[in-house]
Amino acid sequence: NWPLERYLGLAALLEAQGHEILWLRGPAEASLGLPEQARCLVELPLETLAASLRHTRLYVGNDTGITHLAGMLGCPTVAVFGPTDPQVWRPLGPRVQVVQRSCPGEWPEVAEVLEAAMRLLGGSDATLIGQD
Repeated sequence: NWPLERYLGLAALLEAQGHEILWLRGPAEASLGLPEQARCLVELPLETLAASLRHTRLYVGNDTGITHLAGMLGCPTVAVFGPTDPQVWRPLGPRVQVVQRSCPGEWPEVAEVLEAAMRLLGGSDATLIGQD
């Protein structure tokens, strides 16, 4: 997983531009240590999650099932890759941006993910960030 401090840095930069940040939190993320003021959607049923993703301006997440779901639903999606190969595992969908360092195994910097996010963002709607 992309380090939490990088997600927090990205969230702060997007919030400074006026974007609302909502965090997706499942059982695996309960102990992550998100800031107390973080707005979270907690353990959503799959149907509710899918409906939320359809109305989301941008989703940023790791190489996970939720990131693949967001991509397939047409949600503008930034998929952050580290050691896994996006040529094999990238999410499919019409508006998916994959971010990976040129040296596989190294995680992208916040600026690289922000650049991909800005290419996908238009207006100011909710931005979901998934850590799972």
